[in-house]
Amino acid sequence: MMKAQLARASGDRGTTPVLPIVCLASGEMNGLADLYIRRLHAMLQAQMVRPFKLHCYTDRQRDLPGTIEQHDCAAWDVFARHGEHPTLRKLALFDPERVAFDEFLYLDLTLVIRKPLEPLVEFALQHPAALLTVRDWHHPGSNSSVMRIRKGPLHAIPAAYLEGRRYRQLIPGDQDYLNEAARDLGLTSLIEHFPDGMVISYKQTNRIGRKYPAQARKMIHDAFIVKFHGRPRMNTVFTPMQRLLRSRLEAWLYGQWKSPIPLDELRAAWLVESVRH
Repeated sequence: MMKAQLARASGDRGTTPVLPIVCLASGEMNGLADLYIRRLHAMLQAQMVRPFKLHCYTDRQRDLPGTIEQHDCAAWDVFARHGEHPTLRKLALFDPERVAFDEFLYLDLTLVIRKPLEPLVEFALQHPAALLTVRDWHHPGSNSSVMRIRKGPLHAIPAAYLEGRRYRQLIPGDQDYLNEAARDLGLTSLIEHFPDGMVISYKQTNRIGRKYPAQARKMIHDAFIVKFHGRPRMNTVFTPMQRLLRSRLEAWLYGQWKSPIPLDELRAAWLVESVRH
């Protein structure tokens, strides 16, 4: 019922069901966790048409606006035990006992929402797949930075982890486990991807821009979300000194006096002022 209602949603906030949007915050992330949650919430307020509620699953009480609902997920540490990669906690998102929504959108904290999300959200809610992810930029399979998740047989994936099943992981963490477990459990047909270009990698786009600056600028222009993975993160890339040093380095290395990435535009999107939704 909820899925059908959301798929028919229009811009009428009086009748459109509230869309649950979920993020996950574990630890302090070098003291930046609360900042990133607040930034994500502000971007959503600026770029979402339909009503939404941001639900932060966190291992500690955080100093956040009351409009962000906090859920205790300290028990999710069971998914990153024995020194395993901390992102394995994301497997709990597929457990209906831990996240009770019938359908929700998951967003990493380390991303920039560049423009209104309605086309991405509408695509996600209308798509029949149990799980929508981003096609990974470097390896076959799924990238879990943006996901639309529905209750269903994918609960077998966290169950497999808790039962002790382990799979080969090229890169330790939830993504390779998700891909390998889905293959082993016969669930790959339930997983599809957002159209290429809706969610892009900052690193990959920057590398493309060294040879093809016009292509990189178009990728940024067309994208709804720009994901920052690894280093650098947004809080360093967007500082005036970093932008100056980056532009001079690129001019020296690649002969480009203008960065192929419109950093000022991305910075403005990340630092958008919070508004009351």
